[in-house]
Amino acid sequence: MLPSFLQKYFWDTDAKKLDVKKNDPYIIKRILEYGDRDAVQWMMHQYERESIVNVLKRSRALSQKSASFWKFFLRVAKSQVLCLSKQFRTRSRAIWSR
Repeated sequence: MLPSFLQKYFWDTDAKKLDVKKNDPYIIKRILEYGDRDAVQWMMHQYERESIVNVLKRSRALSQKSASFWKFFLRVAKSQVLCLSKQFRTRSRAIWSR
Protein backbone atom coordinates (compact mmCIF):
# COMPACT_ATOMS: atom_id res chain seq x y z
CA MET A 1 0.00 0.00 0.00
CA LEU A 2 1.14 3.52 -0.77
CA PRO A 3 1.76 6.07 1.96
CA SER A 4 -1.16 8.46 2.34
CA PHE A 5 0.82 11.49 1.17
CA LEU A 6 1.20 9.87 -2.28
CA GLN A 7 -2.46 9.05 -2.82
CA LYS A 8 -3.16 12.45 -4.41
CA TYR A 9 -1.15 11.35 -7.48
CA PHE A 10 -3.48 8.44 -8.16
CA TRP A 11 -6.79 10.24 -8.53
CA ASP A 12 -8.04 7.86 -11.21
CA THR A 13 -7.57 4.64 -9.26
CA ASP A 14 -7.99 3.30 -5.75
CA ALA A 15 -4.54 4.13 -4.39
CA LYS A 16 -5.13 1.86 -1.39
CA LYS A 17 -5.15 -1.14 -3.73
CA LEU A 18 -1.87 -0.31 -5.44
CA ASP A 19 0.94 -2.69 -4.64
CA VAL A 20 4.30 -0.94 -4.34
CA LYS A 21 6.10 -3.90 -5.94
CA LYS A 22 3.57 -5.12 -8.53
CA ASN A 23 2.56 -1.67 -9.77
CA ASP A 24 6.01 -0.10 -9.72
CA PRO A 25 6.09 1.18 -13.34
CA TYR A 26 2.72 2.91 -12.90
CA ILE A 27 3.72 4.43 -9.56
CA ILE A 28 7.13 5.57 -10.85
CA LYS A 29 5.55 7.18 -13.95
CA ARG A 30 3.11 9.17 -11.86
CA ILE A 31 5.80 10.41 -9.52
CA LEU A 32 8.13 11.30 -12.38
CA GLU A 33 5.35 13.34 -13.98
CA TYR A 34 3.55 14.87 -10.99
CA GLY A 35 5.55 14.19 -7.84
CA ASP A 36 6.79 16.80 -5.42
CA ARG A 37 10.01 16.64 -3.42
CA ASP A 38 8.62 14.28 -0.77
CA ALA A 39 7.21 11.93 -3.42
CA VAL A 40 10.52 11.86 -5.29
CA GLN A 41 12.46 11.16 -2.09
CA TRP A 42 10.10 8.29 -1.29
CA MET A 43 10.47 6.91 -4.83
CA MET A 44 14.27 7.09 -4.71
CA HIS A 45 14.32 5.15 -1.44
CA GLN A 46 11.66 2.67 -2.53
CA TYR A 47 12.95 1.72 -5.98
CA GLU A 48 16.34 1.00 -7.44
CA ARG A 49 17.75 3.59 -9.80
CA GLU A 50 17.72 1.03 -12.61
CA SER A 51 13.94 0.58 -12.27
CA ILE A 52 13.35 4.32 -12.39
CA VAL A 53 15.61 4.72 -15.42
CA ASN A 54 13.84 1.86 -17.22
CA VAL A 55 10.48 3.55 -16.70
CA LEU A 56 11.91 6.85 -17.96
CA LYS A 57 13.30 5.18 -21.07
CA ARG A 58 10.11 3.28 -21.96
CA SER A 59 7.31 5.58 -20.87
CA ARG A 60 5.02 7.12 -23.45
CA ALA A 61 3.04 8.94 -20.79
CA LEU A 62 5.63 11.48 -19.65
CA SER A 63 5.48 15.02 -20.92
CA GLN A 64 8.50 16.29 -22.81
CA LYS A 65 9.16 18.74 -19.99
CA SER A 66 9.24 16.02 -17.32
CA ALA A 67 11.19 13.58 -19.48
CA SER A 68 13.79 16.25 -20.26
CA PHE A 69 14.25 17.04 -16.58
CA TRP A 70 14.55 13.41 -15.53
CA LYS A 71 16.94 12.48 -18.34
CA PHE A 72 19.22 15.25 -17.08
CA PHE A 73 18.77 14.37 -13.41
CA LEU A 74 19.29 10.62 -13.96
CA ARG A 75 22.01 11.13 -16.59
CA VAL A 76 20.28 9.25 -19.38
CA ALA A 77 21.00 10.00 -23.02
CA LYS A 78 18.15 11.74 -24.85
CA SER A 79 18.33 9.06 -27.56
CA GLN A 80 17.38 6.44 -24.96
CA VAL A 81 14.18 8.19 -23.82
CA LEU A 82 11.28 7.06 -26.01
CA CYS A 83 9.01 10.04 -25.48
CA LEU A 84 11.83 12.42 -26.47
CA SER A 85 12.59 10.68 -29.74
CA LYS A 86 11.75 12.57 -32.91
CA GLN A 87 9.77 9.60 -34.24
CA PHE A 88 7.56 9.49 -31.14
CA ARG A 89 6.97 13.25 -31.08
CA THR A 90 6.05 13.27 -34.78
CA ARG A 91 3.66 10.33 -34.39
CA SER A 92 1.95 11.76 -31.29
CA ARG A 93 1.45 15.16 -33.01
CA ALA A 94 -0.02 13.45 -36.07
CA ILE A 95 -2.57 11.62 -33.93
CA TRP A 96 -3.73 14.74 -32.07
CA SER A 97 -3.86 17.03 -35.10
CA ARG A 98 -6.53 14.97 -36.87
